[in-house]
Amino acid sequence: MSVSSSIGTVSERNIVTGNEGRATFAFVAPASGSVGNAAVISVVPVGSDGTNAPRTVLIQLTGGSNRTAPSADFDFLPTDPETGVAVRFDASTTTDENATCLDACTYTWNFGDGSTGTGRAVSHTYTSARTYTVTLTATDSTGSAGTKAKGVTVGAVAAPSVTLVVAPNPPLEDHPATFTATGTPASGHTIVGYAWTFGDGTTQSTTSRSVSKTYSSPGTYVASVTVTDDTGQTAATSLSFTIVSSGARFTFSPTDPKVNDTVRFDAASSTGPAGATITNYEWDFGDGNSTESSEATTSHSYTAARTYVARLTVTYSNGGTGTTTQEVEIAAAD
Repeated sequence: MSVSSSIGTVSERNIVTGNEGRATFAFVAPASGSVGNAAVISVVPVGSDGTNAPRTVLIQLTGGSNRTAPSADFDFLPTDPETGVAVRFDASTTTDENATCLDACTYTWNFGDGSTGTGRAVSHTYTSARTYTVTLTATDSTGSAGTKAKGVTVGAVAAPSVTLVVAPNPPLEDHPATFTATGTPASGHTIVGYAWTFGDGTTQSTTSRSVSKTYSSPGTYVASVTVTDDTGQTAATSLSFTIVSSGARFTFSPTDPKVNDTVRFDAASSTGPAGATITNYEWDFGDGNSTESSEATTSHSYTAARTYVARLTVTYSNGGTGTTTQEVEIAAAD
């Protein structure tokens, strides 16, 4: 006769009975956790005797009951992910035995790019734009496993762009020059950092788009800025400019003034940057007195013998300013 089992194994498939029509064989139950909780043993006699009808035996199994393997399922956000942006995968919709499995199951992930992960909710970041097959394997407490695969299409994020300006232009020596970078990221993204080089060996890193820098020597410089977006992509640009002398200069006479002498200050030698004229002269005599005028000359008398620091600030027609100082030593009166 022929012997078979719906689950588990039998020791022999074809058995020869003895003279009395009896035969023995062994049945080995499946491992705990296998799908199914009952084994059907089928015995089919071989011969022409019509009384030898097929027979079945139902054997109920004990141990870990598991009628079905988990039905693995998952969602991911964002649904249209981009390179460099973390994708969150969540297997909370996985079910087992007609109920959500949650932490009763264990979860392993294959992200389709050679990377794997474990856990019901995981995150993964892709570095290349293409479609990946993500496979989830959910395993229940009895060891039964189910899988689910989905395609995840990852798009490329456009690199940012950046422009750079300086004000005033041209900048003046010993005066702050303000550099402003305008970084434009891809839609839905932001610029998170600015790395500056100023052409004189100094650098600076900021999260703001504007910085101030003071140059102490006239000349031509090249400043640059590199912006970084929230995906780590960068863009850079540079700007060549010329630092011009502040143009503020003055003399005073007499050169050895005494207390109560009239000291004449003359800024006629001051010059403006290319294309600009001087519109105002502001004087600080260093003793608490000051004056301003559109004229290049002025005068002042000091009432105490000591050394003063006189400051001249000129204003240019382009809105810029220039400043210079000189020490004025006042001697006691005769």
